[in-house]
Amino acid sequence: MASIHDKLLEKYKTFIWRPDGEEQGTPDDFPIVAEADHIYLVDAAGQRYMDGSASSGGNIHGHRHPVIDAAIRTQLDRVADTPQHSATNVPAIQLAQKLVKVSPGRLARAYFSPSATLAMEAALEAAAAVRPKGTKAVALYVSSADDEGLDSQVERVRQPQGVELKRIKSPHCYRCPWGKEIASCARECIVEMQSIVRSEKAMALVIEPRVQGSRAVLHPENYIRAARDATREVGTLLIADESATAFGRTGKMFASELEDADPDILVCAKGLTGGYMDLAATLISEEVSAKLADLPIGHREPAHPANALACAAAIASLELFDEEDTLKKVAVLADVANKELEQLAAHPNVGSVRQQGLMIAIELVEDKPSKRSFPREAGIGSRVASEARKLEVLFDTHQDILLLRPPLSIAQWELRTLIHKVREAVEIVTGKTSNGPAETPAES
Repeated sequence: MASIHDKLLEKYKTFIWRPDGEEQGTPDDFPIVAEADHIYLVDAAGQRYMDGSASSGGNIHGHRHPVIDAAIRTQLDRVADTPQHSATNVPAIQLAQKLVKVSPGRLARAYFSPSATLAMEAALEAAAAVRPKGTKAVALYVSSADDEGLDSQVERVRQPQGVELKRIKSPHCYRCPWGKEIASCARECIVEMQSIVRSEKAMALVIEPRVQGSRAVLHPENYIRAARDATREVGTLLIADESATAFGRTGKMFASELEDADPDILVCAKGLTGGYMDLAATLISEEVSAKLADLPIGHREPAHPANALACAAAIASLELFDEEDTLKKVAVLADVANKELEQLAAHPNVGSVRQQGLMIAIELVEDKPSKRSFPREAGIGSRVASEARKLEVLFDTHQDILLLRPPLSIAQWELRTLIHKVREAVEIVTGKTSNGPAETPAES
């Protein structure tokens, strides 16, 4: 007799369609979540998993946080949604005020969208509408995109009419596009980026502060600061794409604060509602706002971008940062992770461990000295994730890069357990062990 899980999985494959066709290749152990609590997900069969990816990076304070749950229930008793053009709602106004208050630099107004892609479209439309005098109708963007697929939000949007998109190669200190090693590096990435910004004189430069794209590539120190300096020289607007990095995950409320980048426009999405509902925001400076005047932007938006329930959840999430001292906790957790990752980094098939706050990427390679990747068909990353599921841990992967982004509410012992189980899964799949003793973290 088929289990509850097997029946649901069959229905998933039968009735759900995904453009990538992934539903048909779904593994038999694919979890079907029925409920959640704190940092744990429970599937339909009652199996409990640690959520090592925070539901793809969006969950901030843990699942079913009582404060956010209560905020949504209270708002539900008032109004769930309102018209887009003929009215607005109280939570949207309150959220905009709170976002501006916690945002970096000169950002002064917020525009809400249902998704990060639409928020980026609004950012580009705003930049095009107020295109600084003497700049071209060009939007530069930093991306490590290659034959493996898209890597920047900009590559997914419909750009404003008449605006050309031009890519700048992203830094990658582990796989340097300029063929350098850290010891011999002269910051060629910064030199080239600044040279392009100065020569193009584009209307805008889009950059993900500190952590780049689906591979979680870390920019070298001072990269976004150098971008800010170059854009100011030629009058180019700086757009910070913080759809993945905002709301404490890098150790700051916004990653732009790591180097005082002071963007003209900022896009945020994941984590805005604490991971509860879809909501994104485009924040603009007072200078950009003044130039926009009555010019319409975001005219492609579907109805109801500032959903009242989502805004209520976002307000509660932002308030929790103060109430629970979240950023201070993240600083401590980042140190715990850094120490725990040392043994994993010593594994012969771990080529690179990249960490910024609680954004962690573990890149697996076939040969460590040469950095040679495993053959794509070996599916090492997926196999490690499958073994980790047997150990009751879930996390995202990008090919052979393991992506750990736990909820910021994770306890220290839970974080140690998460990394310990990831290491165990790597050792099972590769048949090799890390150097040093493998100790099971004690709950405390």
